[in-house]
Amino acid sequence: MLQLTDLSSVSPDDVARGTAGLANEHHASTNTAHRLEGKVRRVRMNKEGSLEGLGISVKGGAEANLPIIIAKIFPGLAADRCNKVYVGDEILSVNGRYLEGCSHDEAVQCLKMCGDDVTLSVRYVKDTGNLFRQAAGINSPTGDVDIGGNLYAKEPPRVHSPDSIVTIPLKYCYIARGVTTSADAGRVIDVCWPDGKLACTLRCSSPKHADDWIAALLKNAAHQLYYAMDEANEYFSSHGTHTEVRLMGWLTERPSPPQSTWSLVFLALTDHNVFMFKGRAPTKDTDWDAPTHLISLVSTRVVRRAVNELLFDTRTGSRTGIETHSFRAETDGEVSRWMRALSQGSHNAAALVKEVDCNCTWKGHGCVLNLHWEDGFTLYDASRHRSNNRDLLRLWYFPFERLKASVDDNKYCLSLDFGGNEGRQDLYFEHSPKYIVFILHTFLSAKTARLGLYT
Repeated sequence: MLQLTDLSSVSPDDVARGTAGLANEHHASTNTAHRLEGKVRRVRMNKEGSLEGLGISVKGGAEANLPIIIAKIFPGLAADRCNKVYVGDEILSVNGRYLEGCSHDEAVQCLKMCGDDVTLSVRYVKDTGNLFRQAAGINSPTGDVDIGGNLYAKEPPRVHSPDSIVTIPLKYCYIARGVTTSADAGRVIDVCWPDGKLACTLRCSSPKHADDWIAALLKNAAHQLYYAMDEANEYFSSHGTHTEVRLMGWLTERPSPPQSTWSLVFLALTDHNVFMFKGRAPTKDTDWDAPTHLISLVSTRVVRRAVNELLFDTRTGSRTGIETHSFRAETDGEVSRWMRALSQGSHNAAALVKEVDCNCTWKGHGCVLNLHWEDGFTLYDASRHRSNNRDLLRLWYFPFERLKASVDDNKYCLSLDFGGNEGRQDLYFEHSPKYIVFILHTFLSAKTARLGLYT
């Protein structure tokens, strides 16, 4: 879950009452307030790694003639864990650097750059409401949008309700590099809702921080998808199907013919097919009954476009020819994960399918070509459908190892060269032979992988 807090929408009364999404457990009780008021306290806290922030948001600044006041403490982070600071504490110094006379932005930067071991000097201010009301005629400084580290919203949403926390569930969310101005190159991250619409744009302080954050967000989003896969598999199981989702996630796809714009696509890899949803994720059970497109794994191969690019293609043999999809991932690890899953998925599909039949014509006779992933090629007379004794109707048989070469015209004809006296066998189909050619390649690749000669 990603939480963004826009404290620029918090009114002085909200701060005084502790509303606007502020954690009530961090407000000092009456007795504690009386005991702490006016006393300077030194508080030590420790951050767990460079990606974690202090977990506080502040109000005030010299430009508003106000002290720096803690307005929010985020659960689970450093300030919350130390349990010694409160909403309403004035921050006097950070690691010995006094904040008196600092602007709001200067104070925020000081808090963000304070390192992993932090010592704050704080003093509780009992009535922050009066303090802010005295400055009501002065434009309030912009509040910090803090999600626990050096990340902030480029254009924080102006939430005018008492609740200023925007919660974005990471399950089914799409997270990617954003594209804005050249000055923001490498620093922008887009987060989209499950329907593909932009939820927020985040801008990091540097490309390095963007790399760290996008890796962390993708990791957590991927973890949430495991729960989504369990839900999908429960749905398929309850409907008596043998479909099981093995991998799912967001990619971007380049339209065909190639254009400059890429579109969002959600893929779900199952035992036999790849479910493709254009611009949306299957958040409801009924979505699985209406995917935008299905890719048959047994007739699909995956190709890496270039080692230094985050691109890969799927090429599927169909009865109308070759169907190509060009995909882009956000990290090299994502590319490798999808390519490995698709390759292994096609091999597993071959073992499940085992054999395919395809009507064709051989020497002017109506026939059926049977391709078996263990036995190889068998051609039957088409009348076999009226008899259970296939041996009597078999015209010829060749194991895979007899195949010397194959060639097709991408229209109707497939030529199989088995060498020896039999020579070349020409088969004519009513559709493109690419369907059977790609299945043949998958069977051969699966057999090779099973022998440990290919991974």
